[in-house]
Amino acid sequence: MLISIENKVCSCCKESKTVDQFRKAANNKKDGLFNFCIPCQDTYNRDLYQRKKDKRKKQVELWNLEHHEETKIYKINSYYKKIGKKPPKRKKINPIPDAPYIPPELNF
Repeated sequence: MLISIENKVCSCCKESKTVDQFRKAANNKKDGLFNFCIPCQDTYNRDLYQRKKDKRKKQVELWNLEHHEETKIYKINSYYKKIGKKPPKRKKINPIPDAPYIPPELNF
């Protein structure tokens, strides 16, 4: 149910603007437009990015540390795919299971 209007008031700057200064909304808005005008929405998104940048950077670094071997293999495969060759076969490394350390004097 779309309502045809010519002007709309921005919820952020409280100015009345034409509807072409608002982005289309994907959800079920009555008029099919966002509540913020394009400049206000751009400013909000830029500020949000700056606020979350450090947290996101830490998350990416942590993920890269946890998935180092997979990332390395992916980069190698991507390189060989780009140059049009098959990557060399890699030996599988069997990880050593994590076993608790038992001192020799307690080992029966």
